[in-house]
Amino acid sequence: VKNDRACRKLLRLGRLGFAHLVSAVRALLTMSTRGRETFTPEVQVAMFCYYCAHGTGTFATGVQFGTSQTTVKRVLKRVLQAVNDVSVYGAHVRWPGGAERTRIAGEFAKRRKLPGVIGATDGTHIPVRAPNANKSSYVNRKGWPSLSVL
Repeated sequence: VKNDRACRKLLRLGRLGFAHLVSAVRALLTMSTRGRETFTPEVQVAMFCYYCAHGTGTFATGVQFGTSQTTVKRVLKRVLQAVNDVSVYGAHVRWPGGAERTRIAGEFAKRRKLPGVIGATDGTHIPVRAPNANKSSYVNRKGWPSLSVL
């Protein structure tokens, strides 16, 4: 991607963040594919970020990257496993503990009426069964009923 603005628009991640993510998972994405189509770690991470950023599905992601839906699914699984690997996750994700955890949980309970919550991801929608009254108020931009945890 030619500049930071375009990178953020396409992947919802700046160039520096993208490079950092690729660096963190590179060793886990550089592997033998037994004759299958291969992509660089950069392309695999870009495919993963594009899919997560746009929610357009595996078919549209495949069209964007010039590959099949099956290959997109394989790449998404591989990148997700790499991000969740203890060597990556443990080095880059820190969960609050002790007093900080109690304070954060208290804020979520007070502000959002969500007891026991200690974090949320920007833009996360939780699928719900919408009540019959005001059902349309629960439909998100992607067309399914949810509650935003923002």
